[in-house]
Amino acid sequence: MNSEPKTEPETEDKRYGSVQEFVAFSIALFLIILIVGGTAFFFSMRHIIRDNKGNELMRMLENERIMLSAFVNSEIAFAVKMAESPIIRRYIGDPGTHGLENMAIEELKAYRGHARSVSVFWVSDKDKKFYIDDNAPYIVDPEAPENYWYNMTLYRTREYNFNINYNPDLKVTNLWINAPVFDKERAKPLGMVGLGVDITAFIQKIYEQHTGKADIYYFNAGGEITGSRDVGHVVDKRLITDILGTAGEGVLSMALGLKEGGIVTRDSPSGKTAVCAIPALEWYAAAIMPDTSDDYKTPVAAVFVVMLVVIAMIFVVSNIFIARFLRSLRRTMDSLKASSKYKSEFLAMMSHEIRTPMNAILGMAELAIREKDMPPRAREHVLTIRKSGSNLLSIINDILDFSKIDSGKLEIVPAGYRFMSLVKDVTSIIGIKVADSQIEFRVDVDDGIPQALVGDEARIRQIILNLLGNAVKYTAKGFVSLSVKCRRIDDEVVNIIIEIADSGRGIRPEDISKLFKDFVQIDLVKNKGIEGTGLGLAITRSLVKAMGGTIDVRSEYGKGSVFTVELPQEICRQEGVADGAAAAALFKAPAARVLVVDDVPTNLAVAQGLLSIYDIAVDTCLSGTEAIDAVTVRSYDIVFMDHMMPDMDGIEATAQIRALGSRYAELPIIALTANAVSGMKEMFERSGFNGYISKPIEISKLGAVLERWIPKEKQVTQTEEDIAAAVTGNPATHAAGNDKQSVRPEDLAATARTATGNASAEMKIEGLDTAKGLEMMHGNAQIYKRIIGVFHKGGQEKINEINDALNASDLRLYTTYVHGLKSALASIGAAGLSATALALEMAGRQENREYIDEHTPGFISGLEALLVNIGEFLGEKI
Repeated sequence: MNSEPKTEPETEDKRYGSVQEFVAFSIALFLIILIVGGTAFFFSMRHIIRDNKGNELMRMLENERIMLSAFVNSEIAFAVKMAESPIIRRYIGDPGTHGLENMAIEELKAYRGHARSVSVFWVSDKDKKFYIDDNAPYIVDPEAPENYWYNMTLYRTREYNFNINYNPDLKVTNLWINAPVFDKERAKPLGMVGLGVDITAFIQKIYEQHTGKADIYYFNAGGEITGSRDVGHVVDKRLITDILGTAGEGVLSMALGLKEGGIVTRDSPSGKTAVCAIPALEWYAAAIMPDTSDDYKTPVAAVFVVMLVVIAMIFVVSNIFIARFLRSLRRTMDSLKASSKYKSEFLAMMSHEIRTPMNAILGMAELAIREKDMPPRAREHVLTIRKSGSNLLSIINDILDFSKIDSGKLEIVPAGYRFMSLVKDVTSIIGIKVADSQIEFRVDVDDGIPQALVGDEARIRQIILNLLGNAVKYTAKGFVSLSVKCRRIDDEVVNIIIEIADSGRGIRPEDISKLFKDFVQIDLVKNKGIEGTGLGLAITRSLVKAMGGTIDVRSEYGKGSVFTVELPQEICRQEGVADGAAAAALFKAPAARVLVVDDVPTNLAVAQGLLSIYDIAVDTCLSGTEAIDAVTVRSYDIVFMDHMMPDMDGIEATAQIRALGSRYAELPIIALTANAVSGMKEMFERSGFNGYISKPIEISKLGAVLERWIPKEKQVTQTEEDIAAAVTGNPATHAAGNDKQSVRPEDLAATARTATGNASAEMKIEGLDTAKGLEMMHGNAQIYKRIIGVFHKGGQEKINEINDALNASDLRLYTTYVHGLKSALASIGAAGLSATALALEMAGRQENREYIDEHTPGFISGLEALLVNIGEFLGEKI
């Protein structure tokens, strides 16, 4: 009997099994996502919730501190005002004068009327009678221990003191402000006046504002509670550690570690805690916001649940829509790329736009600092604005560069430049940064580096400043060094090797790989409080790479780091960027007249000497006031105005000249400044100047200014003989037939260097680098001798001015004098004393009297020794 074979349902089973496997896989994957996602969501939500709580607590404590400080400071102002009243002073000094007594008591009672909860008290040291409000007076025994406040106020307080106590019977907290009353000379205490202020209602109002939000406690440095929602804590003088237990110990530790005016938050197992200092009361405040289940009842949680359901549905149907999903993903990636591009362009545009008002802010802050009669506290605020603005501008510049790099728009613009000029700018900027620190700044530059190169000067300066800035930032004491060497590749290209080393904190081996990543700051615990975006090294690496160079780092943690940059640069053969002597005056202007204004005669002599190369008539003034008179009497083609001068500085003088109107509004005024740092150009332009030249003056920059501003009809093109004579100070000789030969700047540069070498070999003055001084004058020994003669003649007078300003504690005038000497010393080749003057100038700006007192005597001794040496030389040679 035949039977039909059974059909195995293989295909159906496989299909069924496949569906089961997919469903099981989808369910398992969904559960994994649910568990992992739920856990991540919980911790993320808690992190966000606690961050929000921390921000809310910080705002809460900041508002409380401002309210309490304003309240207390206003009461202190009333007490101090009473103590300074002439009528009250006379009455306290002689309480027996009845006519005066009535007037004084009426005035004292008037102060009580400014608030309902204020009591006024007074006591004369003559009769020891203590009066408070309308109560009968009583005699104070200064020897009694409970009257310690009496002696403390009269004999150990110059302005005011205060104490706070709690009256358990009246259930009020009183703030007692005691202000001593002195005689007219403020030499002898006559008695005291003061206020007793009930601050109970004020503090209670604060608690009512935060009912249901947070628990707030006030306590002193000993941990004793001075304010609480539960008044019993204050009455019983409970400690914060007793009320909060272990958490209270943490709160007290946080409080004692705060700087004045600081606020800090931290997480605890039960919630978020914030602590702030209230300097006005010598209190601390702690606010505690516990975690609750209600924190998670938010629309975000509901959205998360919906998202999980959607994800489950996606897994069920994913096998149908996989192709569509991939196409959608491709479109999403394209959208993200476009979004990234728009983001970079937006960042670049906005960062650029923000810099304009930031420069205005910094410029106005700089002008405000120079106001003579600015109160010290206001000056402190303006200095803070300038520092914060500089930091913000640095961050904006980093973001702008990063956005350009990110969007592929960073451009390297090669052009001819003078490498030593770049090094000078960089060292000046860093020198100012380290002037008042414990850092020794060392510079070593290879003499074999070509004078003119082709490259992006601005970007190379940025690279060096970024690396040097980092070295200074992470070095508390020790040294920071800049070393530049040259390795010639061929006749056209050299490799510039820049090495920046420091003895700072160093970098851990595991962190070196993170150094050049975007927005990364390593070792955050040890480097806490150091400002920056984390972009500096990333930008530096991109710039080095864009210029075809390499960057490398070696470091030993705790001992320092060495960054090495190697950049290929072309040797520049163009005439336009030859050295200063080669760029010497190619014209004369005998019909032109200029005015040079500087309070240091040596600087005037330097300017006169350099201008003599151009055969220009020169008048000089020693002050801004003289300059204003001079321009009204005689017509000038250019005014060179020193920036910092005593009495009236260059900015004030320029403003007054511009205010004369008419032709004075168009008169070219060029600033002379020894502070040629970033941002100075914009500041001078806003102040009415047409430009600036940094001191010591470079002949190439002086020539560019003269060529631009002296009318063309007054400029006479020089012959080769004239130019050579102007550069060297000697008549030029020529071979026959070469009278019309064109001038080659490189030949003039060689001529000037030869003249400098010959003259310096004959001039040996201890304390002076005569070769450097002659180089400033381009080998012209006659001009150089005249300048050191002027310096010698006025040197002792400058020393006397510095000593007089210091004895009078006039740090502004002291700073102006050393500032002027700084450039004068640099011009004659006294680099060491010039650097000391720079350090003393920076100390004067920061009002660091300790540094000034320690280093000024040595500076004066060095000056006196230099004057003696110059005098001996002049006596022998002239």
